[in-house]
Amino acid sequence: MDAKRAIAAISFTLFIFGLLLLSYGAYYNSRLGLSLQPQAPPSNSINLTINKTEALLNIANKSSYLVFYPNLNKPYSYVAKAKSIAKEDPGLAYTLLGIAYNDTQQQINYLNSYKTDSFYIMLVLTIISAYVLYRIINYKDVAGKKPKQVQPKLKGKSST
Repeated sequence: MDAKRAIAAISFTLFIFGLLLLSYGAYYNSRLGLSLQPQAPPSNSINLTINKTEALLNIANKSSYLVFYPNLNKPYSYVAKAKSIAKEDPGLAYTLLGIAYNDTQQQINYLNSYKTDSFYIMLVLTIISAYVLYRIINYKDVAGKKPKQVQPKLKGKSST
């Protein structure tokens, strides 16, 4: 009976984990869709442009589909370089931020190419874990009856 409870607990945990992954993916997918709108023309403030580029990078960095993750090493290095030279050479900083933005968009497009497949895989895994959980909870033995509960014998009393 303990094995059944352990399997039920594991199945329930997997089911909840699947639901969490689906909701996590749906949330960041909606955030990713908002970030794909065209960027506003460069503002007069280099700090504002850096913040907007970093916000896009953070959204892309938190997004993934199953085993597909964005490679944002180059965009992060461009943003770091732009931050370090922003005061001395704002023109170069804007150029580096533009490159970082374009590279991030390429990674977002890469992720979006796996969006639908990943959603269906997670949906199927969640349904399978829900089915296994249902089967475990409604387990019937071979004869078609639920297993009998064995009553422990009490010491000191005789059944005559």
